[in-house]
Amino acid sequence: MDERKNVFMFSGQGSQYYHMGEELFHHNEVFRKIMNQLDHLASEMTGYSILEQLFDKKKRKSDSLNRTILSHPAIFMFEYAMAMTLLEIGLEPDYVLGSSLGEYTALSIASVVGVEKMLEIVIKQAQLLEECCVKGTMLAIVNDIHSYDEILLVHTNSELAAINFNSHYVVSGTHERLTMIENYLRSKEIVYQMLPVSLPFHSSFMDSAENEFKRYLSSVKFEQPKVRIISSVYGEELSGDLSKEYLWDIARKPILFKDAVEHLEKKGEYVYFDLGPSGTMSTFVKYNLSRWSASENHAIITPFSNELERFGMITDKFQGIRAKTKFE
Repeated sequence: MDERKNVFMFSGQGSQYYHMGEELFHHNEVFRKIMNQLDHLASEMTGYSILEQLFDKKKRKSDSLNRTILSHPAIFMFEYAMAMTLLEIGLEPDYVLGSSLGEYTALSIASVVGVEKMLEIVIKQAQLLEECCVKGTMLAIVNDIHSYDEILLVHTNSELAAINFNSHYVVSGTHERLTMIENYLRSKEIVYQMLPVSLPFHSSFMDSAENEFKRYLSSVKFEQPKVRIISSVYGEELSGDLSKEYLWDIARKPILFKDAVEHLEKKGEYVYFDLGPSGTMSTFVKYNLSRWSASENHAIITPFSNELERFGMITDKFQGIRAKTKFE
């Protein structure tokens, strides 16, 4: 009998793209039902359909989905619907692990905050960030993490936003300064990727929205988690009472995904499931596992493969007894 624990992982900004989950939406009744329910709630809050924009036939997967007020709820809706679809077939998490925006999904799956309220929080945050914050972007760099401090041009023109594994980190900053870094990296043949975002998340550029977002969060009530939560904000398992400070830290503080996985690996062996739309969390886990680890990890969906075929392969392998958990 496999004694490994299941970890549901949820990614954040940068993992989104147009038409993510569209094949599953048209062919999986549970996924479609949840997405439609969340879209109805979102439309009441925003005045327009997230799904109509996400599945716009005029858009290609390669087009940049970087408007925060669209991408924020779209990512949350996709990941929550994906988790509920897996729960419906009996695949349940022992842990949830979120990265950036994905921490909000993790909290909702753990029943800390109800899905309707969490969707409202996600949309409210997107609105405030777009209203209050300076525009910018994020740049993923495939290089030794120490190079952030060692390369003066990088260090002085950006802020460290995430450490995903030893040779992969993300910086935030203005378009102008990150373009300077991009040109330098290209000249040195260092691999990089500009993320499809319009704001420099996890940096001081977020600070202008802090007070207003915390005022909004003052009425949010937290329930005790029903699933253990590993936080990429703190790089460890959450314990004790949660607060509005934590919900703000998710957007403001650097992502410590490497620390979060190492924290888990010290405690046991796991099957990691990436429930984000791009499969990046699964890739990050791969590079964080030691050669002796008995853990394994799986991306449920990626933009580069047939959604239905990949989803079917994973669910056929791990399908269990039908879960009791239903959409709230």
